[in-house]
Amino acid sequence: MKKCFYIFGLIVIGLFSQCENDSEVSALVSNGQGGSLARLAVQGDYLYAVDNSNLITFSISQGNLTLTSINELNFGVETIFPYQGNLFIGSIDALYIFSLSDPSNPQFEGQFSHQVACDPVVVQEQYAYVSLRLASGCNQVVMNDVIDILDVSDINNPILISSYFGVENPYGLGIKDNVLYVCQNRNGLLLLDVTDKSNPQPIKTLSIQAYDVIINDEIMILIGDDGLAQYDISDTKNPVIISLIETE
Repeated sequence: MKKCFYIFGLIVIGLFSQCENDSEVSALVSNGQGGSLARLAVQGDYLYAVDNSNLITFSISQGNLTLTSINELNFGVETIFPYQGNLFIGSIDALYIFSLSDPSNPQFEGQFSHQVACDPVVVQEQYAYVSLRLASGCNQVVMNDVIDILDVSDINNPILISSYFGVENPYGLGIKDNVLYVCQNRNGLLLLDVTDKSNPQPIKTLSIQAYDVIINDEIMILIGDDGLAQYDISDTKNPVIISLIETE
């Protein structure tokens, strides 16, 4: 499992080499794109990392790695997702939001507390999508696997819009237009229509072993037991596999 995620990170970085010119590479590197299970994020000249209880910021300008700040959080920090000048940090008991108005020292803006569970997060426009999973190691008290949809237009006061309970063992997730892709490990890839945020509807479940996804325009990069795959999602409700790199 850990090997798969390590390979996933290396291959995503390797995708930079497919860009047509240096300016395109620079744009990608300065705005790193990871999956919802990522613990690292790059924005501009800064690298943001989370461990179990801290948000750690490094300057990476001119090829140097320099610590600039450490923000202490509650125990159980799991994931980090950058979006439009903010960092959305998933922990076992809450979603934390930090502003990058000062990129060298992110400032806490707000949080949404939830039941204790493993909780990757992705954000699109004014909405955050959080998967809560029953899992050993998360000290969970959550009674069911669930997808929470939050309105984060006011980052100081995130509001729960709805909860969708029709998921099984959700891991990473990604969003394109109004289709939410939910990785359910060996239970398949769930496609969820979130056009109506208050009443998400299942579209279908694909028989794909999936842990996490990265959405990049019309391409979805997916990691699962079979390896790392690329899917064409120009038709968001009907992903088509393009390639697969198999792993042990």
